[in-house]
Amino acid sequence: MTHQSQTFASKVQKYTEQLREGDIHSLSGLFDITGARLLRYATGIVGNQHDGEDIVQLVLTKLATNHHVIVDRTCAWAYLLRMTRNEAIDFLRCREQYVTTHQLARSQSLTPSTTKSGDEAKQQLWCAINRLPRKQREVLLLKIWEQMTFEELAGVLDISPATAASRYRYALGKLRQMIATNSNEGIAHEVR
Repeated sequence: MTHQSQTFASKVQKYTEQLREGDIHSLSGLFDITGARLLRYATGIVGNQHDGEDIVQLVLTKLATNHHVIVDRTCAWAYLLRMTRNEAIDFLRCREQYVTTHQLARSQSLTPSTTKSGDEAKQQLWCAINRLPRKQREVLLLKIWEQMTFEELAGVLDISPATAASRYRYALGKLRQMIATNSNEGIAHEVR
């Protein structure tokens, strides 16, 4: 884990400890620092920002109404990610529909706000990421965005570290393959 992600996890843990001590106002700080990252993760799983927002709202509401579920966790951030993942999977099951490749390619909801609308190469890269199978996409997103180790990924996703590593490897391979087919558009260098 990088220093930046260690610092973030320690901030989450600090708010969790304040909750354990009875400071209910620390929920606000916890929501502030985790909300955008949870939204990004939920959106990555379900493929739609509006649904991702609903999922994060549900997670944070559950946490607000029963904050005791998180105070005894050794890694509160991993637990929040797991809660978000479980809600996202439940959402997909309830709707009995997974987002199709065509819908994902048209979607702009996963394109980070730092991507300029004129930067076609980055948009095509995000479309390629969106076309990955959900299990591979979520490993890739947690590895890249949250800079988690395979051991940490395994804990969040309830899989073995070897499975996390292979999903990551397969995701990178598929991305390279998708990008290679679009190499005439100049995005192959984005994955290397």
